[in-house]
Amino acid sequence: MIDFASERGTAGIEAPSNIRLRETTRGQHNKLLQVSRDCVSLIKSLYSQVVATRGHLTSIVGSVADTMNKRPLLVTVIGCIFVAAGVIGFAYHLTEFKTQRPFEYSILWICLLRLLAILGGVFVLRGNNWARWLLLVWIAYHVILSAFHPLSELVAHGLLFAVIAYVLFRPQASAYFRSARAEPAQTP
Repeated sequence: MIDFASERGTAGIEAPSNIRLRETTRGQHNKLLQVSRDCVSLIKSLYSQVVATRGHLTSIVGSVADTMNKRPLLVTVIGCIFVAAGVIGFAYHLTEFKTQRPFEYSILWICLLRLLAILGGVFVLRGNNWARWLLLVWIAYHVILSAFHPLSELVAHGLLFAVIAYVLFRPQASAYFRSARAEPAQTP
């Protein structure tokens, strides 16, 4: 039995006998906890910047903001999911960098892909047309990668690809990306 009372604040959680839990040291647990806290604070700061920017633009543009196409809710959800997945994945894979081992270039490639997810998510929220194509290519790359894994991963990534393509290229989303391109943001 592994007692998580000191780690999670619960008393005596017993793992089923058929499940083997990877025991972590207190240092590893604290490191992962700090990384997850950093991710949450980064997401909160990104969200506050998006909210602040949105309010600032509304005050500058005034009545033009009322006539401008609003961002569809599903586009906002997709953008935020990509930003969150990119930030969390980047922070997680950053912990895999070790100075005592030979440098693994695969981790560098994974971190670059995570940064592309963040970049695409942020610029989809800003209404840049190229960003929706970037997100579609990003998820298509994962569909190709999952072809070399179990069939369930291929199906899951294929469904994600279809949903993201539908959300980002339906008429309401296309109108949003067109209007964002037609009316560039004004600077104060």
